[in-house]
Amino acid sequence: MDSQQDDDDDGSEGSFFCSFDISNARGQSVCPCRRFLVPVSAVGRLVANSEKCRKHPRKFEKSSGKFRGIQKNFDKDFLGAAHELLPMLLKPSAGGPPVPVPELVLTAEPQDMVVLPGRPALLSCEAEARSGAQLHTQPTVSWRGGDGQTLSFIGDSYRSKLPNGSLYISAFGEDVDQDRDVEYQCLVSLDGVGSVVSRTARLQLAKPAKIVQQPADLRVFPGQTAHFACVTQAVPAAHVAWLRNDRPLLLDAARMLVMPSGALEIDEVQASDQGAYQCNASGPPGAGPDTGALSNKAALTIDMDIEAGESIMAPVFIATPRSTEVMAGNNVTLDCAANGNPRPEISWLKDGVTIDMAHLDSRFRKVGTGSLQVLNVEESDAGDYQCRAENREDSVDASATLEVQVPPRFIKQPQNKVAVEKDDLELECEVYGKPEPKVYWVKNGDIITQNEYIQVVGGNNLRILGLMSMDSGIFQCIATNPAGNIQAAASLTVNLKFPLLKIPVPLHLVLLSQVAIAI
Repeated sequence: MDSQQDDDDDGSEGSFFCSFDISNARGQSVCPCRRFLVPVSAVGRLVANSEKCRKHPRKFEKSSGKFRGIQKNFDKDFLGAAHELLPMLLKPSAGGPPVPVPELVLTAEPQDMVVLPGRPALLSCEAEARSGAQLHTQPTVSWRGGDGQTLSFIGDSYRSKLPNGSLYISAFGEDVDQDRDVEYQCLVSLDGVGSVVSRTARLQLAKPAKIVQQPADLRVFPGQTAHFACVTQAVPAAHVAWLRNDRPLLLDAARMLVMPSGALEIDEVQASDQGAYQCNASGPPGAGPDTGALSNKAALTIDMDIEAGESIMAPVFIATPRSTEVMAGNNVTLDCAANGNPRPEISWLKDGVTIDMAHLDSRFRKVGTGSLQVLNVEESDAGDYQCRAENREDSVDASATLEVQVPPRFIKQPQNKVAVEKDDLELECEVYGKPEPKVYWVKNGDIITQNEYIQVVGGNNLRILGLMSMDSGIFQCIATNPAGNIQAAASLTVNLKFPLLKIPVPLHLVLLSQVAIAI
């Protein structure tokens, strides 16, 4: 804290303002001058520059809450006061424990959701200041849109901030392009501590179902397998039901199965199964009739040529697996079905190695006559899969690739730090995910731009060179990829770095004349 010369000072050398009144052990006021600030909790603050200013003010004139000291000559009383204060500069005050620094922590963050057009949505955001200190203010919550701009809510007819800080959207999608997701992020601020941002929540507008793979006509012999595809795209996933000859199909549980993919599989077909099949994909409850889709009709023909049906036939695929991208933790099914004579045996290989599905705790299981379902997908499940249909006549393979997306997760998170001015500091952040997450840093909710003093090093660590007090605040490492996004926060407190007082050897003055000696 710089001292300042009073506007109405008499102009004599050594007249300075000091912001604090300090007393030594003898009760004498000590106000050494400018450019040096040392916190001493027991006595106040000592302001001095021992190299350039060794003046001991004796007279004090109170003006606007500050004290002015006027004295031209060096006085040994200052040395005595400095000797008494020096031990306090070298060790913590015995007056009690240090004042705790509040830590701003998010306790609830907004989550991704799918919302029906015109329906309400609620995004939560809660935070608390964890500290033993008595706080006189509470955290405040604001919201940002996908463009990073703060929402004002003025004149906003469909969005509002609730008293608890949550964002309420009364009719989602009414002013949103239905092919675009909407993102929101909350910002929580606390005076004197800083600001912290939440993860980014993605709101998706429920989209009508589309059928991207239609069922195809099929001709089989009695006793063989029929498989009709019905691959849909919908948000959320569509519910698929089947019709036969324009009427809802009554499933024979012993022979018929609607696959997790939506496909219909009929085993041991009979003459009575012949007909026209359609899949009906419908949206979530309450979405309305316009959100569904009806497929084309696919004819199932039963070939009653007994002689031809009994002839030897190599395996022929009637369904093959599709390359798929799946989120870790979800289930996935790779469809596969084949006919032949003798009836083909279907097995699965991953990266050329046969999958053993016999273990009771296996996450791999066969669905229907030959499809593969993987439960609770893990990253290690990614790879090339082969469906192999084999009989004594021949063996055929069909391949597909399974890609697994892994949401970002922290391996190392930034930790709270206390440092001093001019030091260098590095905040750690190590993240893993697939695809590789994009990582960036923010301070008090604002994205950090790298420069010669603030750099991202060692992967994703943040290095700050030559710390200044203005660097104090809340830093967050944010990682995002198509599978999700996460954030971790840490507070940085930068204290002043104080040089030791250089106490000169006491001088002995001999009075030779009435001329004052200034040191």
